[in-house]
Amino acid sequence: MLKHLWKWTRTFVLYLLIVSMVAGILPSVAVLAQEPGGETGETGQSQEIVSDGMNVKKSVTPNPDGTFDIRLDILGKSVPTTTKAAANVIVVMDVTQSMTNNMPGTSTSRMEAAKSALRTLIGVLNPGTGDDQNEIHFAAINFGDNRNAFGREGWYTTSSEMTGYVNGLPDDPNAFGTCWQAGLAGGLSLVNEAASTTTPNLKDNKTYVLFLTDGNPNCYTDNNGRWHASTGPNFDQDVYDAAL
Repeated sequence: MLKHLWKWTRTFVLYLLIVSMVAGILPSVAVLAQEPGGETGETGQSQEIVSDGMNVKKSVTPNPDGTFDIRLDILGKSVPTTTKAAANVIVVMDVTQSMTNNMPGTSTSRMEAAKSALRTLIGVLNPGTGDDQNEIHFAAINFGDNRNAFGREGWYTTSSEMTGYVNGLPDDPNAFGTCWQAGLAGGLSLVNEAASTTTPNLKDNKTYVLFLTDGNPNCYTDNNGRWHASTGPNFDQDVYDAAL
């Protein structure tokens, strides 16, 4: 008799411990423990709570062997997030006399077409500090018949600053040489400037270079600093190689 009483007491205490643990996890769920030697009296209890867009369902199911399956399901709607684009954009601009010529079949000059394209680009980039704007750093440099690029501007971060550069480009440039070498060297100097800056947002961004020109190069400076120009409008491989 004492042996059976001890077994029953031990089993009862075990069930009390299980019920206490379940109640601690799921305080709003009542679980009916199996009586010693009997069958499971409940198939399980559950509760569902909906709050702030979250659906929480808690359930406890007793098993025939005296154990319990405890399940907690949490469902919620996904929250869309927006990641702002970040980039460095460098424009290397041809400001030679030939840019005043009209585009084929139109009355629009090449310079006007280039300026229109840049304004469209600025609109697509949507630069600024607003939540719906992108982190863009913009710089530009011009080239013509000089040994060196000139007119460096940047780094701009707003649409008005970038548009100001475009509006300031000459409608009737008068340089008669096209020195790609100067333009590309100027663009490279801006690339290196972005890479070596201590400004984190500028240094860590990817950099894109846009090279705008309407013709082949026809002048360059050699390794000894001597200035060379092609004698005609035809393509000159030496000039091209020097530029690249």
